[in-house]
Amino acid sequence: MITHLQNTFKAVGFMLLIITFFSCSKSQKGPDVTPDKTKPALTAKINGADYNLAATDFTSTYYTADGDDIKALQTTANLDASGSKLVFFISDLKGGSVNLSKKAGTSLNPGNPALKVNATTATATPVQTYVQYINGGNIYFANSGSITVTINANTATVSWDIVFKDAAGKDFISNGSYTAANFTNNAKPKTQIVDPTPVSAKPTIESISPQQGKYNDTVTITGVNYSSVLTENIVKFNGVDAAVKTATPTRLRVLVPLTGTTGNISLKVKNSETVNGPVFTYGVPPNLIDVKPTEGRTGDLVTITGINFSNNPADVVVKFGTVSATVVTATTTQVTVKVPAGLKTGGFVPLTISIKGIISSSVSTYLVDAPYPNLNWEDLASINGLQNINQMAHMGQTLLITGGNNPGYLYYSADGKTYSNVYNNLPFNKSKKLVINVLKADKSSYYISTNQGIAKSTNGIFWTKLTPESTEPDSSFTGMAITSGYITIMRYTSLYRSSDGGASWRHTYINLPGLALNYIAGIYDAYSSNNLFAVDTSKNYTSKDEKLFYRSTNKGITWEATKGYTGIYYYNLGYKDFMAAASYSIFCAFSYKGAAQTEGSQRLYRSTNKGDSWTQVGTETCNVIKADSATVTYGSKTFNLSINDGVDFKSYPLPAGYTLGGIEITPSYYYITGFNTAGDRKIFRAAR
Repeated sequence: MITHLQNTFKAVGFMLLIITFFSCSKSQKGPDVTPDKTKPALTAKINGADYNLAATDFTSTYYTADGDDIKALQTTANLDASGSKLVFFISDLKGGSVNLSKKAGTSLNPGNPALKVNATTATATPVQTYVQYINGGNIYFANSGSITVTINANTATVSWDIVFKDAAGKDFISNGSYTAANFTNNAKPKTQIVDPTPVSAKPTIESISPQQGKYNDTVTITGVNYSSVLTENIVKFNGVDAAVKTATPTRLRVLVPLTGTTGNISLKVKNSETVNGPVFTYGVPPNLIDVKPTEGRTGDLVTITGINFSNNPADVVVKFGTVSATVVTATTTQVTVKVPAGLKTGGFVPLTISIKGIISSSVSTYLVDAPYPNLNWEDLASINGLQNINQMAHMGQTLLITGGNNPGYLYYSADGKTYSNVYNNLPFNKSKKLVINVLKADKSSYYISTNQGIAKSTNGIFWTKLTPESTEPDSSFTGMAITSGYITIMRYTSLYRSSDGGASWRHTYINLPGLALNYIAGIYDAYSSNNLFAVDTSKNYTSKDEKLFYRSTNKGITWEATKGYTGIYYYNLGYKDFMAAASYSIFCAFSYKGAAQTEGSQRLYRSTNKGDSWTQVGTETCNVIKADSATVTYGSKTFNLSINDGVDFKSYPLPAGYTLGGIEITPSYYYITGFNTAGDRKIFRAAR
């Protein structure tokens, strides 16, 4: 009995050993190839668009046949909800690389109906390896590139780097990879393989370009088996005949018909059956209404306003000339873009917008400005006699500097580096207190207005007194404009103009409406030959009233008050360069009534309508403003520069520790005066 039990236990133990051995052998059959479910099973980039798909977003079919060692794998990936797909067919599934050739039966390779392509067995359907991309009803076949296959047990990893060609003949690329786990689970006989482009005699429509447009636009259709005889190709847009412009066996170019509507494009060639292609959408062209700003430089933001735009930035193409811009935001009425690089500066380029390929009939223009310079300040001179706030003017390479408030100096420099005081050369009575009011210059002379009259110098060193009013040669003048060959000065109700450098003068009485004439200051350089501007600084600082701004559009003969009130100027405290005119804008520094009435409360304002309204520029205190054509500069704690008439400014740091007190713009340099808390006063310059 005992012997029997022992034999039984031995037998059972032997059987358990065998079971354990086979179990272990099965579990150790190969490595674990379970895919990482935290990662996308398919990643792809197609024509710039990225896709990341889960395993449930694509299916694979394994085609096999008894006695045939050549297997095939077809994978179909659903890219998005709109029906876009990516289809891979590998006719001979094995590890390694497959170089793609143009798919037979397509416009890229029409093929020969009498030949079989890549037949693997006598019973197999002759289908070559291909990659198919379906988007918006268009079908594209890769025409070059490669597919690489890696097989591990029943898991296949496929990567690709391929090129497609659209109906317009433009190449676009795709690359990516996918992992098909357990691909052998969905097996079908090879006899069920279906070639999407069987080589046959009937016409096909693969793709159209564009897929949206308007009457008389040209649409390109690609496929096979077309006729080179125009009239033998019958193309319809949702049932409406279209005129065929050109025809080859694989490409048609047709005109969008006037009475067509959105729907499928259809084609019949001679006596063939009718085939349907993608949907063509009749679009409403966008209408470009406004562009702001209308000038700038690479990287600037531009806002385009209109109608029939799109909320999808991918639908929008904005071009500056022939260069496309980056779309930042898009709505149905407004698009924001960045000015692209590569534009020629200093001129206008056409600005166009198209939505889904439909270009606006309205075109704007954009002025491309040069890039801002890099400013490196050069320390020229330290002059303790300078005031904190100064006036500067230049003629050629020479430079003059005087103070802002009751100065007793006038520094001259022939080269911008060394300075000498020529104050005592001024042709006025030094026994009386001499007050320099305004310093100006044109291309041939310097001019200075004082409380004892005005003077002129052709070299900045020696001066001649001018007498606009011969009966009162020592009359005080404040405002002075040098523009368009004229010297213009004003005193009370009298305006004097000279067109010969001050040798003779024309006197005109003026009437400024609403102004109790007492102290007129500031006729400043104009942005055209006929425009002059003036303000009243009398009792300005003490009264703190908002001020009228005056203009003349006929060289000062008649004047009118503008609609735009300014605030308080600090002219009487030495801030003489508080107003300037650029190419198309006027700039004025003031503080509005109600603001803190201190010198530091001045802000810069800009008017683009000759003073009828003002817009604040930045938040920095404005000690001085200077303009030269489209170049505008101002500041106090920084040097603010615009090279597009004040549309935008770039701020540059000043020399460390210094506050801005004066500016002059020469053809080669920006000159500034600066002061610090230690009482130092210096002159600096930076190359333009």
